[in-house]
Amino acid sequence: DQPITPPAEEPINIYSYDPHIYKKMPVIRINTVDGTNFAEEHKDTYVYHTDQSGLGWYQFQKQEFDYHDATISLENFDENSKIEDLSAQVKIRGNTTTAYDKKPLKIKFAEKQSMFHLNHDYSSKDWVLLANWRDVSMLRNNLGLYLGQILYKNTGLYGSDFVNVEVYINNEYWGVYLLCEQNEIASGRVDIDEASTDYTGTDIGYLLEFDCYSEYEPALNQITINYNNRAPLSPDKNPDKNIFVTVSTYGYSIKSKIYTEEQRKFIQNYLENIYRICYKAIIDKECWEFNEDKTGIVLSKTVTDPEIALENVLDIDSAASVLILQEIACDRDVDQSSFFMSIDCSKTGDGKLKFQAPWDFDMAFGIVKPYEDANTNNLYA
Repeated sequence: DQPITPPAEEPINIYSYDPHIYKKMPVIRINTVDGTNFAEEHKDTYVYHTDQSGLGWYQFQKQEFDYHDATISLENFDENSKIEDLSAQVKIRGNTTTAYDKKPLKIKFAEKQSMFHLNHDYSSKDWVLLANWRDVSMLRNNLGLYLGQILYKNTGLYGSDFVNVEVYINNEYWGVYLLCEQNEIASGRVDIDEASTDYTGTDIGYLLEFDCYSEYEPALNQITINYNNRAPLSPDKNPDKNIFVTVSTYGYSIKSKIYTEEQRKFIQNYLENIYRICYKAIIDKECWEFNEDKTGIVLSKTVTDPEIALENVLDIDSAASVLILQEIACDRDVDQSSFFMSIDCSKTGDGKLKFQAPWDFDMAFGIVKPYEDANTNNLYA
């Protein structure tokens, strides 16, 4: 006759992430075949312009950098362990950070290689070295990515693993970097179905970035979104009291493989329609869904709950996770770039918009260098 006490729900173990603590800081030694040390490749990220009146302004210029053949050695990740002379290519990566003296780098190995046991010894050709030049604590990217590990990995989505390392380039000490994974479609990273070479169908996985630098991407990799013709988010009988979505001038970059204009237009239209379905569910309390070929939306004949209509196109857990993460981080980039999402429209995908692969927190958590006059109170998701 005693009441039965239900078992307690298993809590999220925030200590399940392996922090990769070593007796000595891991070391990466990069030796370029042509002797370049990358500092020589500094290019003007901002170019100064003047008009006829003499008025001047700085305009961002995205730079592309070449790969350099190199060998890479790894040290201090296990007792008495060392891997020497791995064949690779290395280049400067990033946008505004490429102008700083301490260069962020991308490594592309000739063969897949694990790095210091990251992501359960995951092997990949592509790895990233973040310089953390703007953040003298060199901890903000660590903290942002760690929160991503807590929030995303428990939902089966991807967040980059990481570890601090010391970097030497051609035997010259370059300092402490943060070694991270490359945000890309792959089993073990953003695990969706990527298009095979020259595949022209639209039933593939898409990795997207909300990106103020999208204009510098190839035209095939750029999309812009019509947010339901900017219908008000809080309809009011007095038009002056309506609240509207903030329409950014920024677009999205397609970070996965596509080969045709049809694929580009499909994902642009698809993302627009996800927004419309969410809008109609939340604001109009109506249940809409995609039509059979996913090119438009129709009133649902089977779904009667607007919450279900929304959940059919939006991964709620990932949306909650990204909101929590960005509210804590107060990342200055949140409405500009480094904001990733995926949609898997393949036969094995669910077609839902998912937020994952959190990235770039060197100006988060209250730091806004080199923008000292910025108001950090206005940084929110």
